[in-house]
Parts: sequence; C-alpha cells; structure tokens
Amino acid sequence: MANFTYQVVGYSGTDITFSAPTGGAVADSVASPDDKGFLWVENAAAGGTITVTVHVPGTVFGVAPTSPAVSVPDGERRLIGPFPLQLGNTAALGAVVLSITGTMTGVTAAAVKVP
Repeated sequence: MANFTYQVVGYSGTDITFSAPTGGAVADSVASPDDKGFLWVENAAAGGTITVTVHVPGTVFGVAPTSPAVSVPDGERRLIGPFPLQLGNTAALGAVVLSITGTMTGVTAAAVKVP
C-alpha cells in the first residue's frame, strides 16, 4: 500500500517528488484529510486510462454516499481534491483511502497541499 504524505507547495517553488502508487482496490491512501490537500496523478505511459476513486467513508442518513471516480487518460495528469476532514477513514487510521485501477505502468502520484 502506498501511503502518500503531503508535500507543501510554497511561494518560493517546490520540487514535487512523485512515486508509483500500488494500484488496485483500496490499495493506496493519503496520510490524512486536509482542506488544502490534493492528489496529483500523472499517467505518462500508453497503458490506457486509469481511474482514481476517493472512498467516502460512512453513511449520511443511512445511505452510503457516492465515492467520486476520476479518469486519467494516457499522457494526462489530474489534480484531485481537496480532501476535507469527512474523508478521513477511521478504519484506515484517519487516512483518505483510494483505489487506482487500470494499468499502472508509468503512473506516478504525489500528495500536495497549499499553505
């Protein structure tokens, strides 16, 4: 499981470090929710479109909310978020739980937040 921790984007510029996600059902996470936090996903290879699903924990009035799913086609990137407090999953020690499906070759990601 890849657990991404936030890299703070500052006014003087930040060299963001990307790493490969694990991929698969509930196999990746962002360390904690943050109203100013995002997941930056890049799909650099020609392995096909990937889908990033942000799992919304719990229920609202007994109904499970829809978990947003974002498609990232070949050669494109997406900034997904923000991740408010309500996305913290207590079963995952408060982390934001993600599923990334599709061919993972050439896929990298980084958790970023603004000050």
